[in-house]
Amino acid sequence: MPHTRARFEEIEVPDAMPGFTIRRYEPGDEAKIVPLFNRVFSAGNPAFVPRTLEDWRWEFASNPEGIQVMVAVHDDTGEIAGHYAGIPRRMLCRGKVGIAAESVDSMVDRRFRAGLRRPDYSW
Repeated sequence: MPHTRARFEEIEVPDAMPGFTIRRYEPGDEAKIVPLFNRVFSAGNPAFVPRTLEDWRWEFASNPEGIQVMVAVHDDTGEIAGHYAGIPRRMLCRGKVGIAAESVDSMVDRRFRAGLRRPDYSW
């Protein structure tokens, strides 16, 4: 039986958490996404190389297959609290070319992730 498929643009995003809006990327968000990326991925990594706006735009906004980025925006401050992205990739499956997404750069600002912290296992 064939699966029903929906284009990313057709998916309704539910109101998931009070105080946050989860939505698709909008032009200009990258100015807040890049600093978030640099804060999250530099923590505890002395070899970290900061990402630039140009890096982000090349990887996501300029992808000829489209952009697959969702953000969580803190309603009170307008800050990007979280980012979930996929890079569309052409693939060959059973003799047909399709597009799949490679999930990358999923992150949540540590100030907003208190409920996601790992439990302290002291064994």
